[in-house]
Amino acid sequence: MKKHCSTMSCTLAPVTLSVASTLSNIAGVYNSQGKFKEALENMEKVLEIELKSLGPSHVSVAMTRENIGYVYQKLGNLAQARSCIEEAHTIFVQSLGPDHPNTKKAARSLEQLQPRWEPDGMGGGPMAWVLEQWNRLADALGSGIGGVDPAGLCGGSGHSRSCPPAE
Repeated sequence: MKKHCSTMSCTLAPVTLSVASTLSNIAGVYNSQGKFKEALENMEKVLEIELKSLGPSHVSVAMTRENIGYVYQKLGNLAQARSCIEEAHTIFVQSLGPDHPNTKKAARSLEQLQPRWEPDGMGGGPMAWVLEQWNRLADALGSGIGGVDPAGLCGGSGHSRSCPPAE
């Protein structure tokens, strides 16, 4: 019986990866329908299967991590998106090299996430980005947009790290 089990485990990997491929396709359908939570659930199952079958440094694992990152981005969880895409990028660099198209695509994705998460490159966070956008809008339309002073949104002082000085 023990010999049979070891033979079965050898034949399970292709079957399991076939299941992962099907789950990935289902995730793609959910993603295209805007059902991002359902897509994420299926992608996480795919990742679990790939990690067990292929190991943590396989290119397929990196591609799944990258796709999970894109779904997190669509769900608005930019920190988790960045983390997943960084992990994918690391695997791509190690497995494929820095000049491979997959590596470059992940690098571009990380660059695109940068302005949203750290607009000033100093770790200002999402509130700094929101305030930066507010100030651009105020400059374009003139001060006093809708009677709301952006400095008032920051507690009125305008002197905190994330807030512009009050004028």
